[in-house]
Amino acid sequence: RDIGCSAAREELGIPSDSVVFLCIGFIQPHKGFDRAIKAFSNIYNKKFRLFIVGSLRIRTEDTLSYLQELVQMAERNDNVQVVERYLSDEEFDTWISASNVVVIPYREIWSSAVVARAKLFSKPIIASDVGGLKEQITDSDILFRSDEELKYIFRELAERMPRE
Repeated sequence: RDIGCSAAREELGIPSDSVVFLCIGFIQPHKGFDRAIKAFSNIYNKKFRLFIVGSLRIRTEDTLSYLQELVQMAERNDNVQVVERYLSDEEFDTWISASNVVVIPYREIWSSAVVARAKLFSKPIIASDVGGLKEQITDSDILFRSDEELKYIFRELAERMPRE
């Protein structure tokens, strides 16, 4: 879908001056979305928003429990929102277009279609150093190796932005 950032944000109800970090795709424990929420918990810049967007591919006790954990974590942080629903290809592209940065905090994976899709929209990536993700990103992206490193990356980016 060919949609610009402003139009995408308007469609999704996201303020135009927000700095949007996006974790998107099927919600499963190995995707590590909880890592992003934990690392984001020390960000006090009101313009920074983290969205966890996607659906459960398979509804099992583990995935349902993980989704509940993510929702509870998000409820404790005004800057984090979980949007649990199946996305059409068009909606997926709208979310990518609305983002500033796509976050790939996976615990394990060989490669990511999300990274490939984000690259089609020229979105910067913050990715964990697992599987083949290192080969999918470019020099302008950020690779992290630990939860502490991800927390540091978010903090550094937040400190560079003006506060409201």
